Amino acid sequence: MPRKPAGPLAAWAFTQEIDELVAVARPTNVRAIATAKRLGMEWVGETTKYYELRLQDYRIRPSDLPR
Repeated sequence: MPRKPAGPLAAWAFTQEIDELVAVARPTNVRAIATAKRLGMEWVGETTKYYELRLQDYRIRPSDLPR
């Protein structure tokens, strides 16, 4: 399935002086991970920064959006 860009919401967020949007998901949360990928977010790695859990970290930046 081709990845779809995050679209209008992400484009709007980046007009609000935001450098990147992030998503975190538990490694077993297949649907959340699939959604992040479908929105065009890239996998950054694993983190324990949030909620003291091991989470998958995804992000999208303005340069990732289609022009």
